[in-house]
Amino acid sequence: MKVLNFFHNDFSINNNLKLRRIKLFVCGILLIFSFAIISYKTILLASVNKASTKKFVSKKNQQVLIPKSNRGNIYSRNGELLATTIKVNTLNINPQEILNKNETIKKLKKIFPQLNDQSLRKKLNTRKRHINLLREISPNEHVLLLKQGIEGIKIEPRNKRVYPNNNLVSHILGGTNIDGEGIAGVEKSFNNRLLNGKDVTISIHNGIQYITEKILSEQIKKFEAEGGAGIVMNA
Repeated sequence: MKVLNFFHNDFSINNNLKLRRIKLFVCGILLIFSFAIISYKTILLASVNKASTKKFVSKKNQQVLIPKSNRGNIYSRNGELLATTIKVNTLNINPQEILNKNETIKKLKKIFPQLNDQSLRKKLNTRKRHINLLREISPNEHVLLLKQGIEGIKIEPRNKRVYPNNNLVSHILGGTNIDGEGIAGVEKSFNNRLLNGKDVTISIHNGIQYITEKILSEQIKKFEAEGGAGIVMNA
């Protein structure tokens, strides 16, 4: 009887060991399978987020890098361009991202010596996160800024209204404000039309206007007059 009990106990122990091993094996398989599913979902989620982020950043960059400018051009009656809009870069900075303000001022002054030390230091000591330093910088200055690696620098584009003939017929063309809206002359009179992207052609012939202004200026200087006026008529 004791012998039978011994074999029975030994058999039971072996069965329990095998059962435990099977359970451990099954648990191991389930854990591996669970980790595999979690890893797959994590990678999939990361890929989707990355793609979404790239799309968002790309759209955001497009909005920043390509500011809208639908303002139309102004032409003379002989088809010469008198006024148009171009894109230029502005220099801005976030003072909260600057680690060493003295070093930053030194680097900025090296590229832009026209900046006033006192004014620049005052701007960098503000709590604001967006300060404009210069309304326009050249492409070469942009490259120099990138080489310097100045903290907090923000190069942003803006629209600028330009007049290729400088002061020629400026009293007729007028001008625009900082937001690109007409405030005087043709720019103001036809502001709505220009804002909608439509060009305007005026009756002035820029060649005749140039000659008239030159002769008139010479006569004013010759006779030391306070001013003058000229009329051009068809003979």
